[in-house]
Amino acid sequence: MGLLEEILSKTKSAVDIVGEKAGQFVDISKLTMNLAELKSIRKKKFENLGEFFYSSKKGNPAVNNPDFSKIFSEIEDLDKNIEKLNQEIAKVKNKLMCKKCGNNNAQNSKYCCECGEYLKYDSCSCQDCGCEKQQPENSDLT
Repeated sequence: MGLLEEILSKTKSAVDIVGEKAGQFVDISKLTMNLAELKSIRKKKFENLGEFFYSSKKGNPAVNNPDFSKIFSEIEDLDKNIEKLNQEIAKVKNKLMCKKCGNNNAQNSKYCCECGEYLKYDSCSCQDCGCEKQQPENSDLT
């Protein structure tokens, strides 16, 4: 019986060590998740700060810093590319994308179901050109 008791004792010690290590792993995982959450919140705060700064300085002639102008130009280029990709996605999904809010609407929609913007450009076949012909001439809503 001495050998069996020794095996049980060693097994119990090993299980205790594994349990302790698992507990440490769980604690570390919880702390890591909390750290990631705090970093994410911090990153979002910086993004909000950057968006606020951008919005407040965009088009402001008092901002003569060429670095700002370059960054603003790059952001505007990114915005245009994002809009083009969103339009391509809408086209593949057989949807009409609202140019005002970006919502995808059914292909037969006249108005955006999100913001109410007019979607059909009957007098102009060039939906992507941005010309003034795209606006409805005789709107029943006015």
